[in-house]
Amino acid sequence: EGYPGGRLVYYDFGMMERVETQVKKGFVDLVFSIYENLPREACDALEAMGVLRPGLDRFSIERIATDYLNVFQTTLASADNKWENEMSAEEKKATRRARRQRLGADLFATQAERPFLFPPKYTFV
Repeated sequence: EGYPGGRLVYYDFGMMERVETQVKKGFVDLVFSIYENLPREACDALEAMGVLRPGLDRFSIERIATDYLNVFQTTLASADNKWENEMSAEEKKATRRARRQRLGADLFATQAERPFLFPPKYTFV
């Protein structure tokens, strides 16, 4: 849908990287965990993909994931709900302020461990 003939065009500019089986599985698991609103499984998937540092105390990470997935599910639940890019500047500001109030302590707690990684090869995927 949205692509001519229902096809997706893929351009290869020579900047490719092989995606390992565990990363592919992690990505599939991540998509399903988001769809099914399963924050712990989403964190497991991010860890399998090499995006979340293994061996961390994930209490705060999972609380943050729970909040984001709940907001996502709530937005999907009703046509009256807005995505952030559909909000006015004032609505965005209020939404972000409320999110910081809910998650501030958890966000602060995670920063010392630097839990998220961005593997360099993901630049080419």
